[in-house]
Amino acid sequence: MVHTGPGPVIPNLVSWTENSLSAIYKAKTDAEFETAFKDFVADDARITVNGKHFTRQQYKERLQAAKGTTLATPELTFNDAIEVPSNQDHPTAAGSVGLYYHAIVYHPFKVHDAFASSTITSSLNVQIADLNPVESAYPVRRGVVFDEVVVEQANDEVRSS
Repeated sequence: MVHTGPGPVIPNLVSWTENSLSAIYKAKTDAEFETAFKDFVADDARITVNGKHFTRQQYKERLQAAKGTTLATPELTFNDAIEVPSNQDHPTAAGSVGLYYHAIVYHPFKVHDAFASSTITSSLNVQIADLNPVESAYPVRRGVVFDEVVVEQANDEVRSS
């Protein structure tokens, strides 16, 4: 986190990306998911997942399906991350982030009275732009380019309800 004086603390690019992903995965309602997605992914974002180009809508649908049920909160672990600001004078406004994470998500169906789960493992690179048209201490950040390598594997264990 970077603090630039009076006012709110502006998270660095890695924290912003991790917080944005967490908000998407942990959204309890469709409205929360919609807001989290809108705040993370720019309207004209260029998205590649496992070498295939996705529209913004396709990426949204993929994340909605991947995050699992709202009946059990996903478990997110961020393992490694790196950021490169676009402008060293304004390091929290825009730049590139690469991060590696695991998410254990729970599905809306049960096996032996427990939620089935799977583990998502992802390497995600995001280019972040500041959409605020004027110089400001408070950037309006959105991911404009996403390049993700991701795999989802079913877990053998299940979580009790």
